Amino acid sequence: MNKNSKKTFNSIMRSLHRDLAFITIGFTIVYALSGMLLVYRNTDFMKQEKYFEKNIGTEIPAGKLGAELGIRGLEVTNENDGIFYFTQGSYNSMTGEAKFTKKVYPKGVDKMVDLHKLHGKNKLHWISTLYGGMLFFLAFSAFFMYKKGSKLRKRSFIMVTTSIVLLLGVIFFL
Repeated sequence: MNKNSKKTFNSIMRSLHRDLAFITIGFTIVYALSGMLLVYRNTDFMKQEKYFEKNIGTEIPAGKLGAELGIRGLEVTNENDGIFYFTQGSYNSMTGEAKFTKKVYPKGVDKMVDLHKLHGKNKLHWISTLYGGMLFFLAFSAFFMYKKGSKLRKRSFIMVTTSIVLLLGVIFFL
């Protein structure tokens, strides 16, 4: 192996950056689409009304009913003989039976949105962690795309600094 055939650190980082970028594209498409939907989660955009009958247990207080059914802003409008009535349906506190309608995303779309909203207790939490790690590597390895001292490398540092300053400005001043 001669001296010219050795790969430089920059060329290795460029190759890893390219290959990981192609792997990351699928993740990015799913997260981008579900993220755009979540911006409008307080509307009924793309949601369909669906009827549910569930047994959620007995004697759940009115104040905790919304959390139990997964309905934000649920307000009990009437209570009669242990049956709580609300806009979306009713709950029998003696039998535990709840009958209600709820606006939900269509099949498939709901899974994408759930993937976007993962938390540490979800069995698929590693997907978000992996994706975040891949994005971090892509951002970091981008600094090795150009040779030290080149105009493009200097420009990339200026652009990154500008983006960080803009983001911090938006976070702290808007």
